[in-house]
Amino acid sequence: IKFHKESYRQLMNEVYLNAFKFSEKESKIFTLFRIQDRKLVVSIINDPAKYIDVVGIPLEYSNLVFEPFFRINKFVFEKFSSMDIGLGLTLVKELIKKMEGDVSISNIKEFTVLDSNKNKVNLEIYFPLI
Repeated sequence: IKFHKESYRQLMNEVYLNAFKFSEKESKIFTLFRIQDRKLVVSIINDPAKYIDVVGIPLEYSNLVFEPFFRINKFVFEKFSSMDIGLGLTLVKELIKKMEGDVSISNIKEFTVLDSNKNKVNLEIYFPLI
């Protein structure tokens, strides 16, 4: 992969910080790696907390969340050392683009438990293999 160690560290820090802030308390965050279509795909999957009738990433926001200053909710997360102004995922997207990759985010259904209708958020990062 085209890789810059410090950029990777910075973008993953932002991705995990985002997952921590918007997850249910005491829930797990999973990181999966796979090779698909000559790309390394890194998936970060979390259980989204419910904020004002919004759970996860509504489809109409799946691209907007990467725009500067866009935030689905306006909460401030004081226990995390972040500015909460809506630049974290914008930074992630820019760093990934510099490594010639791409990123997407969406809700997915959980199928690891029978009769579960729970949504999870899946942020996927695609790094081209060279």
